[in-house]
Amino acid sequence: MAQQIEALANFVATTRLDDIPAPVRAHAKLVWLDTLGVILAGHERPEVAALRRRLAPAAGGGATYDDNDPTADNHRNIYYYYLEALQHLTPKIYGVTRFSQIRADGGYPIVGDTPTFGLPTSDLWRLSLGLGYHFNDHLIWKVEYMFEQRRLSTGGARDHENMIAAEAAFKF
Repeated sequence: MAQQIEALANFVATTRLDDIPAPVRAHAKLVWLDTLGVILAGHERPEVAALRRRLAPAAGGGATYDDNDPTADNHRNIYYYYLEALQHLTPKIYGVTRFSQIRADGGYPIVGDTPTFGLPTSDLWRLSLGLGYHFNDHLIWKVEYMFEQRRLSTGGARDHENMIAAEAAFKF
């Protein structure tokens, strides 16, 4: 299975836009524009706004990973959740904290750990602490520090993943 994934990744990485036939590119643009239109039209619907408010502070779920390799047991159950709290300190300044965790007994490759598919991680948690500023209804700026700890399926620890980040977001 790894060879097939490697071949697919290589194909995607080396394919140029000009290699894709014009009718396929045109259809992909239509699909993308249709998807974008549905997102833009639906995000302000009252039922979607109510769902966002209900789900905003916490969410979680699970996923199952498996492949068709008959020589190996690659089945994994993956569970994840997050909790988030936001507090306005002034009308324009807010503080936010988020805790999230992913668990996968037997490990699951977290993309970005290695140049190929990642080291099998069985437990990952992240604590983010942030401070943001609302310039206006359309522009916010946020800086945050993330503490990240993980345990590899081999039992080893990965505890050097902390990061500081700044971002600006524009809503239109």
